[in-house]
Amino acid sequence: ALILGASVFMTGQVWAAKMVKDPSTGKMIKAPQYGGKLVIAALSDEPPHADTWWGVTSMWAISPVLEKLGMVDWAVDRDEWDLKSGFTPLEVVKPHLAESYETPDPLTFVFHLRPGIRWHDKAPMNGRELVAEDIVFNYHRMTGLGSGFSEKSPYATNVSELPFESITAPDKYTVVFKLKKVSFDALDFIYFESHEAAWIYPPEVIKEHGNAQDWRNLVGTGPYMLTDWTEGSSITWDKNPDYWKDDEKFP
Repeated sequence: ALILGASVFMTGQVWAAKMVKDPSTGKMIKAPQYGGKLVIAALSDEPPHADTWWGVTSMWAISPVLEKLGMVDWAVDRDEWDLKSGFTPLEVVKPHLAESYETPDPLTFVFHLRPGIRWHDKAPMNGRELVAEDIVFNYHRMTGLGSGFSEKSPYATNVSELPFESITAPDKYTVVFKLKKVSFDALDFIYFESHEAAWIYPPEVIKEHGNAQDWRNLVGTGPYMLTDWTEGSSITWDKNPDYWKDDEKFP
C-alpha cells in the first residue's frame, strides 16, 4: 500500500487531520491513508528488459516485483539516517526475505529464510512458497557455480567476483555461503548491496524461458506485480493482494 497523505475525520462542522504516534520514532504525525495510485515521471533511460543478469539498467523496473535477503529499514528515524546517500550502512539494513543471519566464522554466512513467503499467484510459480533452493539457484546463476550454470554474469561483478567455495541449502529455510578467503564486502554484497545479483528471480521462469528478460514472464515475491510495459510510454505495477509483509511504521 502507498502512503499518499493524511486521513481526515469530521467533528461537527470542523475537519481535522487525525494524528497518530509513529511507532519507530515516538513522534505524533498525520495518519497515513492507504491505497490510490503513484505516478512517476518518465525516465530517459528506459530499461531494455527485466533481467539483471544482463545488466543493472532494469533494476528500477523490477524492484517493486522482486526482493532481496535484506533491505533498508524504511522506518528508521531520518535524523539517524536520511536515506539520501547511495551508500547504505549495514546498521540501517534489516532482514527481509531472510528472517535472520549469522557469521559463525569470517568465511561463512548463514541466512535463515522467513517461512511462509510465497511467489505471486502467476504461472509458472503459482503462489508456491519461497525456499532456500530458490536462493541458491539465483546465486549459482549469477556466479556460474552450479544449478546448471557455468558462466557468471558479466554485470553482477560485486557478487560473481567473490571467492566462493560453495553456496548450499542444508534445509528448506537455510542458505550457507562459504568463501575460500576473507572478503570484507561479502556480507553486504550477498545480503542487499549488489544491485544486479541480490534480487531473487523465479527459478521456474528461468528454467522455462532461459532468462527473465520478457517482462510478461516476471514473477516475484514483492508487493507489486508487473502488469504492463509499453515500450517508450509506460510501465505499470498492480498491488500484490497476497503480499506477506506489513507496513514497517503502521502494521
